[in-house]
Amino acid sequence: MIILILLIIGIIIGGWLWYSQTGTPGSDSGSGPPLPSIDNCTSAFYIDQSSYCIDPSKNSSGIRWKWQDTDVARACKANVDKYTVNLHSSWDPTFVISTDVKGSETLQTGVTMFDQFINGKTLTYSVQPFSSNGTSITSSPVSIDISSSQASQDCSKWGITPLDAVPGWNKNKNMVYVQGKNNGGGNITQMRVYLNNKLINDSNNMYDGSTVDRVVPKGAMIKIGCNSQTGSDSQWSYDELLAGNPSGSKVRLAGSCPAGHPQGHWSLAAI
Repeated sequence: MIILILLIIGIIIGGWLWYSQTGTPGSDSGSGPPLPSIDNCTSAFYIDQSSYCIDPSKNSSGIRWKWQDTDVARACKANVDKYTVNLHSSWDPTFVISTDVKGSETLQTGVTMFDQFINGKTLTYSVQPFSSNGTSITSSPVSIDISSSQASQDCSKWGITPLDAVPGWNKNKNMVYVQGKNNGGGNITQMRVYLNNKLINDSNNMYDGSTVDRVVPKGAMIKIGCNSQTGSDSQWSYDELLAGNPSGSKVRLAGSCPAGHPQGHWSLAAI
């Protein structure tokens, strides 16, 4: 009888210790084991302060995040369906790009973006985990500010795989990917991106048959100049580019710059 009583007391104490660590289990955590309290999950989740990168040669950047090595953190992590990652740059703090990283085990992401967004800028990443029914597992995102003076230039060193901004980071639907293609005609071509009348992304020369890829942020425009004749550019606004592919965010501007036609002949089509 005494042994039975001691066994019952042990079970009660064990249950109380688990409750005191985890708090009230979440009732809407989706799949996975009982979700610990949001406060405990918040304190167990953080961005790796030593494993991040900015690679100016590739216009790429990325970060890693972690969970503590505890039973509580493992229970929190087991309920993760995705990590939502937001990123803005000192280039324009109001322009925010976003991606969802699926799965609890993927603890890194990165982006390849236009050079004005990445190079020489301070980048602010924020990460928050969510369950399969969209419930946030932490009370707020964790964030980090990084700059090229602090970061490694080699993203692969940290196992970080940058994604193309479009479509990888276009959750907010505020970018269009444009492929410029020179179909021939003898004259070289330049494709430039402008925002508020300022050049934010220049292109290398497109010779016969070559292509260039550019990301156009919302509110910007593309200009195509034939033989460097920027005064007679053909141009398309962001809305016009988006209308070229209403179901997606990738378009192609194809054409040529024949002699005697300073603006060339260009057509817009979906990719």
